[in-house]
Amino acid sequence: MNRLRNEYITASSTTDEHRPPHEFWGPVRREQDNVYLDLDFILDKDQAPPEKCLICSHRALLFVANVYGWPIFECQRCGLGFVWPQPSSEFLAQFYGPSYWANYLGSTEPLYCRADKVDSWKRSSECIDRILGRNRKARVLDVGAGDGTILRFLADMGYQNILGLDLDKDNARRAQEKMGVPVVSHDFLKFNEGGWDAIVLWAVIEHLKTPLGFVRHARSLLARGGLCILMTGDNSSAHARLQGTMDYWVYPPEHLFFFTVSSIQWMFREAGFEHFRWRLQFQPAWKELILWVHRFCRSAGIRISSQNRFYRSTLSNSLVAWGQKP
Repeated sequence: MNRLRNEYITASSTTDEHRPPHEFWGPVRREQDNVYLDLDFILDKDQAPPEKCLICSHRALLFVANVYGWPIFECQRCGLGFVWPQPSSEFLAQFYGPSYWANYLGSTEPLYCRADKVDSWKRSSECIDRILGRNRKARVLDVGAGDGTILRFLADMGYQNILGLDLDKDNARRAQEKMGVPVVSHDFLKFNEGGWDAIVLWAVIEHLKTPLGFVRHARSLLARGGLCILMTGDNSSAHARLQGTMDYWVYPPEHLFFFTVSSIQWMFREAGFEHFRWRLQFQPAWKELILWVHRFCRSAGIRISSQNRFYRSTLSNSLVAWGQKP
């Protein structure tokens, strides 16, 4: 593992510490000819707002914010926040084009090989391992596998029956060639191989235009008793409420949905899952309490001191949730 990481590790780019430069980014500060530009998207304001929540179908929706020109609504029953109007599929195809993945989070190297990211992703895989009861014989499907970092960590733990799906062909090739894990370029909604013990949507669900459809499809592919495991931001956490639209996860049009525990529970229930469980972050409880206080103090400082409306805080609470197919 260390040999593989050291072989590919490089220094991170200093151009944009939060997001890679990309011609289709909207509200991102990026450098051009030694000048920083702040870019906005413009939406069709004549498009009608949604009539009901896209998860729980409740009709009491409230417009809560306009983030860089992207209107955000919130359901008054389940707490789901979402961007409306939704961007077109053509726009998203451009948005997540080759240059997005070629310099993901400021580097061309896999997250597995980066000193600034490796600990977080290792904890993520350890969290998945605990949820699975350390059953290393489980069949695991990682949807939105990216460069294969989580699968590589799971393979290091002894998981062999693993597969990753990613829409980007270069990502799939990079995962196979650099990480040595099986990742194929395929649309998950058109993927029909069943019998999985776990389907993982790690930092994926907030990017999707139809998150409920993805979770329903995951249920159809799981074996009886199988788990759907997802990770996303917690929009109801103290950090998120304190930071408001500066929170890391409130980042349209990259993130289109902003979840709470309640909205994820609704989504699992609507998709036909049982035994819903969740937790914040990936640390043991005692360590997480210390880190929570530290992050909260830093979040308060960011909220008070930041004057840049394009600033994105890297402090947030990650919400891990899972449900079981009956």
